[in-house]
Amino acid sequence: MTSIEAKQKILSLCATPSSEHSLSVLVNIQYSIASTSREPDRNEITRKLLDNATLTGRERAFLIDFLNNHGSLKRKDNSGDVQPTAPEMKNRRIQVTASNLIVYKTTQTQTDELINYQSSLDSSRTNNDIIVQSKKLASAEKIDVAKATDLMAKSFDKRRNYIIVERPAVSLVKERYPLLFSYREVLHELDRILYDGKSKEFLENIGKYAKYILSMADDKDPLLKTINDKKASYQTKVQKDYAEQVGAILMISSLAKESRSFLKLTDNVIDTAYYPYIECNARRNDIFFDQYLFKIYVEGVFLCEAPDFKEALLCLVASYFIFNISYPENAFGTFVFFEKLFLDANDTEDSQIDIYDKQIIAGIKLKYRNGK
Repeated sequence: MTSIEAKQKILSLCATPSSEHSLSVLVNIQYSIASTSREPDRNEITRKLLDNATLTGRERAFLIDFLNNHGSLKRKDNSGDVQPTAPEMKNRRIQVTASNLIVYKTTQTQTDELINYQSSLDSSRTNNDIIVQSKKLASAEKIDVAKATDLMAKSFDKRRNYIIVERPAVSLVKERYPLLFSYREVLHELDRILYDGKSKEFLENIGKYAKYILSMADDKDPLLKTINDKKASYQTKVQKDYAEQVGAILMISSLAKESRSFLKLTDNVIDTAYYPYIECNARRNDIFFDQYLFKIYVEGVFLCEAPDFKEALLCLVASYFIFNISYPENAFGTFVFFEKLFLDANDTEDSQIDIYDKQIIAGIKLKYRNGK
C-alpha cells in the first residue's frame, strides 16, 4: 500500500459525522508494529490529520503499517453491558446521507420552495460556546428575546445538520437547544427553513381558504351544522371568523376521511406515543370561541404553548419540518391538506397523494380563485 493510498483510506474513516471518534480509535487502539524505528507521537499524528497537515516519513510509515495490520476498525463490543432502551424512531425521514452532506457541505431541505443553506466555517468551539450561552440564557428568570433569536440564528446550520443527519430524539434536541422550544422560536425556525414571513402566510391562508373548505363539506355533516350554529351565536365578526377558521381546520380531517389524531381534547382521546399533537383542556365544541390556550407536544416533549387554535396548528405543522418528521399514516391526507393549502408547500410528491384528496384541494383553490 502506497502512502497516498494509506492517507486516502485514513481520511475515508474521517468522512463520517463521528470522524473525531474514528481518529481517537485509530491512534489509541493497541497494535503491534513490525518496525524497529521509534514510534511517532500519536497526538501529533491526530493533530496533523485533523488539520490536513503534512506527515513525516516516519508518521506515514507508522500509519501504513497500522492499516496493513488493522484494516478493519470496529467499535468496542458492549453487547454484554446493560444499555438504556432508546425510543424507536418510527417517524424519522431519511433526507440526506452523511457522506453527501460532508462532500457538498450543503443539504436540500424539505420542499421545492426551501432555500439552500451552507454550513458556516464556525469551529466546533464556537458552536459549543453558542450552545453553552443558549442553555445559560434558557435558565434565566427572564429571557432576552432578541439575544435568544440571535443565538438560534447563529446555530441554525449546525442544528439542521444535527437533526437531519443524526436524527436525534426530540428530548436530545431540547437538551442541546432549549431556546428552540418556545412559540416565538418555533415560528422563527420555520421561517429560517422556508423563508422569512412563511409563518405569517400560513395564518393568512387559513382565513383565505376557510369558507371554501367548508363549501366542500357534505350538507348533512354534523360538524358543519355545529360550525354554522357557533357562528350564528357570536356577536362580533372577529369571533364569527375565528369560529369559521377553527371549523375549517377540523373539517379537513372529515374531507380526508380521517380521524383527528393530531388533536387531544377532553372528548377526543388520541395516541400520543410518537407523533406531534395539540392538547387543549376543552371539548371540541368549546374551542370555537377564542378563550383557550393550546400546548404542542412532540414525541411526548413539550414544544410550546400557542394563544389560539390557528397558531397551535402552525406550530404543529412547523414541528414536522423542524424535527424532520414524516406525516402519520392515519392522518397523512389531513397533513397533506395543511401542507398544500396553509403552508403552500410541495413537500409531498403528487404520486404519494390520494387522487380524491388532490381533487378536493384543487377544487378549494379553484373556488378561491373564482371567488365562489
